[in-house]
Amino acid sequence: MARSLSVKLCDRTPEPSSPSDIDAIFHFRREITPLHKMNLKCFLTFISFCGFRLATGQQQILGAQPLLRNASLKDADDIADVMDAAFSPTPSWQYLYPFSNKYPKEHHRCVRFGVVQALKAESYHIQLIEAPAENSLTVAAVAIWRQGTSQSGTFAHQLLKECEHRDMNLTRAIDMERKSTAALRKYVNEPFGSNQLYLDTLCTHPDFQLHGAATRLVGKGIEVGRKDGVNVTVVALPTAESFYIHIGFYSIRNFSISSFDEDEYFRYNVMAYNFTSEG
Repeated sequence: MARSLSVKLCDRTPEPSSPSDIDAIFHFRREITPLHKMNLKCFLTFISFCGFRLATGQQQILGAQPLLRNASLKDADDIADVMDAAFSPTPSWQYLYPFSNKYPKEHHRCVRFGVVQALKAESYHIQLIEAPAENSLTVAAVAIWRQGTSQSGTFAHQLLKECEHRDMNLTRAIDMERKSTAALRKYVNEPFGSNQLYLDTLCTHPDFQLHGAATRLVGKGIEVGRKDGVNVTVVALPTAESFYIHIGFYSIRNFSISSFDEDEYFRYNVMAYNFTSEG
């Protein structure tokens, strides 16, 4: 059973440190406009509630230590490809994007548009693990982190010239945005506030799952949380709970979001990394 919100949160004082590899790899940008915030919040709210699935099919070998690095704008297309490949089979993604197969180019453009906004945002940071050089894919796995709380937006602001979202059921999307934004505010932003590093999105291309890429990406965020003395948090799907527990997260509480017609429910688990178990 999930724990209540009365559990002890991370309240450690950050230890003084000199610049390190963590600082060099993991930093937050300071370039964003209010319009970017509104579009980005809508997009990443949907992505974070689509989540994580178990690998199936033929897996490819990543190698002993594939490169983990900061993402840049030139990676936007490849990141969008990884996100679509990882999330498209999930019930949440299919619920929100029922027309993605009918409009594949627009679907990719819309996902890419959200990735670009995240790459420009001050409170978001994207890291990736590269695929082997001999592979047609250049990105194997992606993590999107958010520093502290974020402002909610209105989905109507995302209906821009760059993205008409014919791939999406807009009625469902607006309803899901309202419910998921309220849930994030109540179960993540209010209890943790700015004292957190939130894992907004974690995905591995199905061809490279089960080779430790996601573990390395989450581990980098845990390093930052340990260094800065902040909580590392995530909203996990049921299929991902065992993965996070295995690497040291604990459950805080479960919640569900109903579909627009209230004939389907999507269950989630708010989790935080347990720094106290490290001694």
